[in-house]
Amino acid sequence: MRELAAQAGTQFVLTGLRAPTLIRVLEITGCDVLFGLRQRPAAHPDSSAC
Repeated sequence: MRELAAQAGTQFVLTGLRAPTLIRVLEITGCDVLFGLRQRPAAHPDSSAC
């Protein structure tokens, strides 16, 4: 997917990662740099938590 995104001139970004262990594994393996990690944006006050 990352390669397809690059060919299309965009970036493949992982978002909504909430598990600290998963984020740490991505950091240790260097995948955080490959994909770019973004925290989930703050929920709208009217939305319910999943």
